[in-house]
Amino acid sequence: MDNTRIDVNEHDYFIGIWTWNRPISPHSVYLWNEENKRLYPSELETISNFDSSGAVFGFLDFDHTVPDWDSLLSLGFAGVLQRLRDGYQQLAQKGEITQRKSEFYEGCIIEYEAILRFIDRLYQYSLTKTHEKAKAYSNCLRALRDGAPTDIYEAMQLIYIYFMISESVEHYQVRSLGFGLDASLYPFYKNDIESGRYTKEEIGEFLAYFLMQWSAIGNYWGQPLYLGGRDREGNCKVNQLSHLILEIYDTLGIYNPKIQIKVSKNTPKAFVYRALKMVQGGNTSLVFCHDEMIVKCLMPVNTMRRIMVAVPPKAEYESGFYKWVERISRIGGQLGCRVHFWAHPDTIQRINGYVNRFHSNLRVEFTVMDDWDDLLLMSSKIAYDHLTVIVSARKGAISYQSSFEELPNQITRYFSNSSLILIYPDQLGDPLENYTFSSPRSQAENRIYNNVSKWVMKWVKRGEEQV
Repeated sequence: MDNTRIDVNEHDYFIGIWTWNRPISPHSVYLWNEENKRLYPSELETISNFDSSGAVFGFLDFDHTVPDWDSLLSLGFAGVLQRLRDGYQQLAQKGEITQRKSEFYEGCIIEYEAILRFIDRLYQYSLTKTHEKAKAYSNCLRALRDGAPTDIYEAMQLIYIYFMISESVEHYQVRSLGFGLDASLYPFYKNDIESGRYTKEEIGEFLAYFLMQWSAIGNYWGQPLYLGGRDREGNCKVNQLSHLILEIYDTLGIYNPKIQIKVSKNTPKAFVYRALKMVQGGNTSLVFCHDEMIVKCLMPVNTMRRIMVAVPPKAEYESGFYKWVERISRIGGQLGCRVHFWAHPDTIQRINGYVNRFHSNLRVEFTVMDDWDDLLLMSSKIAYDHLTVIVSARKGAISYQSSFEELPNQITRYFSNSSLILIYPDQLGDPLENYTFSSPRSQAENRIYNNVSKWVMKWVKRGEEQV
């Protein structure tokens, strides 16, 4: 940190580090591997079992981090350092300091002391600049050296300093720029506007320079940030700053950072409509994420109590039948949960025969479902800790039914409270003569996509009327 090349561009509001090379060293990877073998043997065994089953591909990730932005923004670097010192002293007074704890605290203290020296170097360097922006970033760096950020400009500067130190010096990717950039920065924004410290236009200028940093870096993987979503109580986190960030981003015409918008049922339509208009205008760097589904995915997979599998009649005649039965059986075996198949009696006979032969220890249940319309009956038996698997088929397959086209609506209406996997088995035996350029294989899928497109445009039009 004391020798890292620095720069404060007198035409910018944000600091710079003269490097952009963050490959993680093979030595670090080796040390992490050895440490994980010692600390997490059962987790590594689970990953290995899933990997060998072909159901899930897993690996140890060494260089993705999500900082504790709440602590950093509320305490600042100096505050975090003081918290470390206080924590170490309290443990020492209680006689609870072990060698391992001592090494941890001393290492963290050394690092944060280095960060503060680094910020002081930036501050001293900024004093040599004469541009009109120099006073702004000089005062900002001095404030971050001495304490926590007090306004939105200082908060953004802290985020960027942490990012540059982690990525360019430590070589660890920072995969978030706040717990929702709009949510993390909104308290500063609100206070700045109400106090008159900054106008909306001045904050917009800071945001423009802030967002441009990642476009200037130009890293090929792109830097993600997300907007919107819900808090712990389920309240929508979209605010005035959310709209301003989208506005500035659209005005700049950049594609990095990548903006991920978390959408839920209470997300304002006007906000989503604005993002959709940007996509319509050619910005392909916006991603829409289903917030409720993300929350469900955070539930550990080993807490799944039951796998509910809906199978259409004649599924056993498809070429990929035993392939998906094998995968589901392995997942059920690895999780140690019960697998409940809902299917036609003939299909049940085939599944039961395969399970008895190759997975005799698997706990299975069967319920006769003569008609695919009975799928709704199955939905009433599904709980939040169940994994729902629906086996479908493409048009032209033996087990295909016209009612499959209602699946998107049925899933939305009846299966929204559980984790869901939709399977389209291999159809290697489909007669090719059924498909031509005028009647392609994807006819059914295209029809569904068209229906979805019509629904989106209808929703957009409604949002436009409300704007």
